[in-house]
Amino acid sequence: MAHLDNGTQGVTAALQGMTLASIANALLSEEQLRLVLEALASPAPGDQEQAAKALANRAKIDRANRAQIFGAGAIPPLVRLLRNGTAGGKNQAARALTYLAQNNEIRDAIAEEGALELLVALEAATGRGPRCPPTMALQRLTYHNENNRDAIKRLRAAAKRAQVSRGQNTAVAATPSGDVNASRAREGRCVVCLVAEAKMSFVHGDTEHLACCEACAPEFNVVPEGVRPDERSKCPVCRLGIDRIVRHFTA
Repeated sequence: MAHLDNGTQGVTAALQGMTLASIANALLSEEQLRLVLEALASPAPGDQEQAAKALANRAKIDRANRAQIFGAGAIPPLVRLLRNGTAGGKNQAARALTYLAQNNEIRDAIAEEGALELLVALEAATGRGPRCPPTMALQRLTYHNENNRDAIKRLRAAAKRAQVSRGQNTAVAATPSGDVNASRAREGRCVVCLVAEAKMSFVHGDTEHLACCEACAPEFNVVPEGVRPDERSKCPVCRLGIDRIVRHFTA
């Protein structure tokens, strides 16, 4: 096993070897785990990214691997990478947190470390989508956790207000394709939080899409103050400009 003082190439090779195929379902040895955590704290961005990737691959396997990684204290350095890392490092940290959050007891620890605000900021910068690492992490962190769900909604609303104050388009950036969101809408799910029942319709011209829950609807502004009407929020299903948002009732 390579040590950090053997140079970046040796560390990278060792970390790349920690894949699902090479070590099957076995837990990491103490030496392997030590190497990963040292690389995660390394000043070398390449080592940080590879370490986060290795942890994501391990956390994806099963509960025992996630418990081992959590017990070794990996959450704080992953959150630091989420705050200060390169784009690639941040995405790998988000991936690792996504898989770690599959364990109920780890979700609160991730939130307490300050990851929610950082994930929402990364999502706002890169765009929300079903395969976007920060979106995936945020979705997992809301599972059976009302506190995280409420906090994420507040943070997303704050991020949206910040975009308006900077004069940016308030349409949800880089949303999933129309086909993806249309599928969610047909299932009756909110296309924003992916969990709640869709009860709000986006009206555009003579048509409308029932696609959003009541809690997420305020993220969409029809004609935000200081923003031209042609830059209003767009329907996440068809991308037409939203004329108004109405409550949908069923008999």
